[in-house]
Amino acid sequence: MSVLLDDGNSECLQIVAAPLTGRPFTLSCFFYRDDLTADACPIGIADTGGATYYIFLRVVSSNHGSAPNQVYLSVRQSGWSEANAVSGAGIVADTANQWYHLAGTMAVGGNKYVYLDGEASPVNSDDRQPTSLDLTTLGAFERLTGPQWELSGGLAEVGLWNIDLDTKEIIALSKGFSPLLVRPQNLVAYWPLIREGAAGVYRDIIGGLDTVASGGSATSAHPPVIYPTRSQVISASAASSPFGPLAMRYYRNMRVA
Repeated sequence: MSVLLDDGNSECLQIVAAPLTGRPFTLSCFFYRDDLTADACPIGIADTGGATYYIFLRVVSSNHGSAPNQVYLSVRQSGWSEANAVSGAGIVADTANQWYHLAGTMAVGGNKYVYLDGEASPVNSDDRQPTSLDLTTLGAFERLTGPQWELSGGLAEVGLWNIDLDTKEIIALSKGFSPLLVRPQNLVAYWPLIREGAAGVYRDIIGGLDTVASGGSATSAHPPVIYPTRSQVISASAASSPFGPLAMRYYRNMRVA
């Protein structure tokens, strides 16, 4: 069961750490909204010291002027304006309670794309270097003044890579392949967001940055996902496995959606 968040209660998941330290990077997740009238941020990473460095994926509301329900990858560096990759015409998340796959990539040279269900945006080439990042928020965006753009709906399969995945790899993720099967050597954080126990712990099975939901949370049916098989994960030693010992323990227990 994936996490179900309620923006009315300011529910989100926060980790006082940032597995990403700048570009290149990839952010990926599945999400759905049960309220299309509000903006939502499935993944946000920020600098809480000055709030001038950040990365986030955002879905704008159905009331957003001439471009409702589009998706954005936004990056800012101190002293520079925000740089945005924006989904193209007709590439929108405009159906309530429907799972969508959302991803954003940024290369070393600055080229940025945002993807919705594997469809790439036009490139944005404005270079930014988002350093000093120290807070990761899932289901909202926060810098200094509390969460904003809280997601009202479901969130699952959040992955962060320290490399910009290519279009074919993003398409594979959008088709339901687990982040553990796509460049696992560059995967720095992975929250399946399958709730564990009464306390509602959500585990990062790569980096160990476990979290619980601020404001509480409920659960929702998980999107279909193709996980590594048991033999793929536990046949190697912890030292040699590209998935790492945490992932090995996780899949040895066969926690699958």
